[in-house]
Amino acid sequence: MTVREALGGPWATHWLIWVGLFVPTSLLVLLRELATPFPEPWWPLVSAVVQHLVVGAIVIGVGAVARRRYALLPLALVAALWITAAVVRGVVGGALAAGVAGVEPEFALRSLTWIVGTVVWIPVVVYTVAQVDRRRLLLGAFETEQSLLEKQRSRANETGQEISRSLSSAVRKTLEPALKELVTSLESSRENMGPRAVAELSLRISQLHDRTSDLLEPTTDDALRRRPPRASVRRAFDVPVPQPWLLAALVTTATLSVILPEARRVFGELAALEVVVSSVAAGLVIGLVPWLAARFASESFEARGQGITASACVVAILVAAYLMLNSGIDPITTNGLLIVPLLAISLTLACVTFVAAINLANVNIITEQQLRDLRNQGAVEREAHDELTERERQRLADLLHGPVQGRLAACVMALNFSAADGVSAERTHELVDSVLQHLRAVARDLTSIAAADSPPTPEGG
Repeated sequence: MTVREALGGPWATHWLIWVGLFVPTSLLVLLRELATPFPEPWWPLVSAVVQHLVVGAIVIGVGAVARRRYALLPLALVAALWITAAVVRGVVGGALAAGVAGVEPEFALRSLTWIVGTVVWIPVVVYTVAQVDRRRLLLGAFETEQSLLEKQRSRANETGQEISRSLSSAVRKTLEPALKELVTSLESSRENMGPRAVAELSLRISQLHDRTSDLLEPTTDDALRRRPPRASVRRAFDVPVPQPWLLAALVTTATLSVILPEARRVFGELAALEVVVSSVAAGLVIGLVPWLAARFASESFEARGQGITASACVVAILVAAYLMLNSGIDPITTNGLLIVPLLAISLTLACVTFVAAINLANVNIITEQQLRDLRNQGAVEREAHDELTERERQRLADLLHGPVQGRLAACVMALNFSAADGVSAERTHELVDSVLQHLRAVARDLTSIAAADSPPTPEGG
């Protein structure tokens, strides 16, 4: 999957991403509107909901219309959708603040804040979700191919005699009940066989003949055509951990890009400095813990790298929250208390997103190659087994052609001739007796073919 396929694919305008962004964007709106003198405390929440609905209408609604023309949206169009949504979000927020609270709308500043957050976060979120979904499909397909290959290999050890026995047994089990029912029906009604009954008997034997031919036709495995299931999201995130200092830098930058401007505007310079210190400290923990583990316990880190990185992210969030509440840089503890929820969510999302984004593309490429190799290997082994099966199928068809299919075809021809020319009742009874002998001989031939790997001896009738 290329960057264009990831960013221009269905996830670029997917409603799940829009829903997932509601909580963090709403917390950012609530943080910003703390300084806005709304007459009622619930107005900031109303502003957050209205802004989010407008974003959904632009990104999802316009995106759905655009997909009627483009199977893969151009990157310029995707960027235009999200940036337009950011600008409109700022305009809606400013208009509500001006109309309800009577303050300056600050359209440009609000829109610029949302544009920065959009540029930093949306591409990496969309790219990560697309790669995760791709990995789930690849893992599901890989597991399906492995299961098919295991079943295939369990059949690959069959000898020609075993395959022949299996095919002949299947033919016998399918045809013998129909033959027995047909013979029983003829024995009970042979004295009252008229032209109509003869025609019906001809049709039933013809169907039995065709069914014998169908049983020997090659079959395909429907499992090969079924859509493979997706693997779990947890398995999709089972990827190698990225370089710890790169991860730390990206997490810190993404977090500061959305929180720092609003913290500075609402709470002032000291609160902004506290946000910087807390975010940088969190980044240091995210980078330092895996780096130390990799350097001094390399074998342990290779086996438990994901767990160590996840633990580092959790510790980083706790350190950031502690510093926001206890560093003393900003003497007003309430300010830190209001910022901590957004800071924790931002750090969490950044850790998860960037851990996946950095390595998923390479891991998916490797998995795609492994899947191709597995399918090629399965095709080679399946072809060898299919050749053996086809030889035995053809040999069984040759065995059935004379004593079974030949007899059935002869019965059909004779009954059709009798029904068309209207022979006497006595001749009809003789014909029915002959058909009965042929059907009993067919049943014996089927038993003989299933019991021994040799052509049955034809019997007259």
